[in-house]
Amino acid sequence: MGKELLLIEQYFFPDGWTGAQYPINIAERMVSEGWKVKVICGNLPYVIDNFYKNDPRENGVIIEYVNLPVPQKNVFLKLINQIYFSLNCFLKIILNKKPNLIITLTNPPPIIIIVFLVKKIYKIPYIVIAMDLYPEVLLKNLSKKISIILKTLITPIFNIAYRSASRVVSLGKSMSTQLRSKGISKSKIVVIRNWGLGDFKTIKAPNKLSREWNISSEFNLIYSGNLGIAHEWETLLKALRLSKLRSEQLKILFISSGTRINQAKTFAKKFLPLNSVIFKPLVKIENLPLTMGLADMAIVTLRSTYDGLVSPSKLSGYLARGLPILFIGSDPELKEIIETNDAGAVFSPGDYESLTKYLISIQKNKSKLLRQGKNAMSYYENNLSKEKGLRKYAELINNFIDYL
Repeated sequence: MGKELLLIEQYFFPDGWTGAQYPINIAERMVSEGWKVKVICGNLPYVIDNFYKNDPRENGVIIEYVNLPVPQKNVFLKLINQIYFSLNCFLKIILNKKPNLIITLTNPPPIIIIVFLVKKIYKIPYIVIAMDLYPEVLLKNLSKKISIILKTLITPIFNIAYRSASRVVSLGKSMSTQLRSKGISKSKIVVIRNWGLGDFKTIKAPNKLSREWNISSEFNLIYSGNLGIAHEWETLLKALRLSKLRSEQLKILFISSGTRINQAKTFAKKFLPLNSVIFKPLVKIENLPLTMGLADMAIVTLRSTYDGLVSPSKLSGYLARGLPILFIGSDPELKEIIETNDAGAVFSPGDYESLTKYLISIQKNKSKLLRQGKNAMSYYENNLSKEKGLRKYAELINNFIDYL
């Protein structure tokens, strides 16, 4: 059996979005394991003006770009590109030399069905890396009526595609539970959590960014990354409002983009003191040591209806940098990681009163946060490091012949 691997992900090099970094890492690792790795990806980035500098082609990864037809300015145009990309991938596979194995991430969602069709026609095995679960995440973005109709039409097709994979990579226990509900056998599910990305050092404030952004409060909470439909901001900002803390006492920084960021901005402008919440765009990956250096504590949020459907990759990045976590959500696995390892604090969505009391008290107890930060880093190094994650991927892919 040969060792020709096709990896499919719409967002790849030079995209600087964190989600694009994982397939880059996996592709480079498998080249080092002796595989010939070809990647099919789109030519339009997920994050504009934030590009990854280390070209994986210099490490032997072959990249074939699909020229997407329309700019990705809204959801409808993105859907056009997703369908176009998926169909184009199908043509590229059938018109070229067939790989021994296909690995696909879940960007774009239709690609899962495409690789299923390829397997049915050409008997090429495939592995799905479930960064998010579809069509569930997709349906949550639609109106209730349309969602019910589409759920009936497309969910069975997606479930069959998942079940037909040789293996499905889950990002955690909660996601594995969701996958089992799709009828995927336990033996096919492999748990590999996402690792932290970028330089893990932190340049503590005062630093260049704290001076540029005029950050001088006693206590800073940082939310870094996408604030999308799966994420929750209401509990945090409403608790800040109830606390009546002044901006010089506590400040929340959203270094973020996403579909819900404007809602948070509107609430902050209307109800919160000036400069108590600061919104900044995503920074380049080389500036993460500066932004992380501003944080006394880092925020992870997840709306309860998304438990197991998405896994916040920012959690690993925070843990890797030794930042204590403020988690607002109900996902049992994330709660267990933080509480069992004393790596931060956990609050249920809507529990404004408890969070308000915590915000008032924690700014005066930084010694506790220092201890929790050390616990966070220790947990990461022992369980979630990049090397551990890539070793699991290498074992999975190198041994795939055993389960065909």
